[in-house]
Amino acid sequence: MPSHRNFDCWVQCGDQPLEEFAVKVDRNDVVVTCWIPSETGRAFTIHWRNTFPIIDSKGDVYVDGMLMRSCNTGEGIRTCDGARFDSATIMPFIFSPIAVTDDDSALTFIPSDDFGSIKIELRLIVIEGSTPYITRERLHLDAPIHEKEKKVCGHRVLLGEGKQCPTYALRSRPWDPCNPGPYVTFRFLYRSRDYLIAQGIMPMPSYLGCRLRRARSRSEDLANVPNSKKRARIESAVKLDTESTNELIREQTMGIEYEHHEDNFQRQVVIESLSERELEEEILARQEALRRLRQRRVPTNDGPSHDATQFVKEENASVGMNKTILGHIDLTSD
Repeated sequence: MPSHRNFDCWVQCGDQPLEEFAVKVDRNDVVVTCWIPSETGRAFTIHWRNTFPIIDSKGDVYVDGMLMRSCNTGEGIRTCDGARFDSATIMPFIFSPIAVTDDDSALTFIPSDDFGSIKIELRLIVIEGSTPYITRERLHLDAPIHEKEKKVCGHRVLLGEGKQCPTYALRSRPWDPCNPGPYVTFRFLYRSRDYLIAQGIMPMPSYLGCRLRRARSRSEDLANVPNSKKRARIESAVKLDTESTNELIREQTMGIEYEHHEDNFQRQVVIESLSERELEEEILARQEALRRLRQRRVPTNDGPSHDATQFVKEENASVGMNKTILGHIDLTSD
């Protein structure tokens, strides 16, 4: 998890923190930015830890550029498990697909420049006591986005159904009146796992990488194999490796969500489009190698050269011993 200036911060789905990638700190040593994989339909929570022993902190939580919640806390871990607009109800954060429309007259949502991000601004404060909770106007985030405004991230955050969770507000003042601004800011840029892999931000799973390397090695070996039988076996292995790797990658892009309707669970399979840039390059390279091999001619002692695919001789043979038919006998040497 990112750690900076006595604060740790992370985003969590269920009991599992989301892995961060490409963590970096800006030149002013204040803003920490990283990437996290998002999965549609999954709720998430935001956590931070204050390791200052005697200094309180305030966390302002922004999602897609909108302020969702402000939390005052002392030393230790603070959890933000949803947006609050009053003192009694909390609405959980949920990763969701983007709905788009081309209707110019429809009420649409205009995304900000921070769309696709979760931002936590942390300030050093002194807590002075409790204060009445100020009710805010509820945000309506389920409006579609006009296709002209569609962002490349592919996902957005919506709010789930509110649940009762009473709380109270705390009154505070800046710990350093001369520097009341954010002491440290954490920015989590959320995108689909497929997007992060395609952009080289998130590494491909190791077992898929091994398959690609093995397939590449076999493709390179094809050019050095003159014997048609050996070459045929390698071509078959390369084809099988490519097909199985494709299938494994597609399995990785398949998410399963469960919706509850009147005590019945309906299984919904969501398949997101996968950018297979690296895989396509490998496949094209192997196809080109195979094309060159098929154009090659293998010379024989009997005259003109013959195509390599026609160099295997077959002969029907029935062996008289015990009148057992042995079938085809391959007369070529390996």
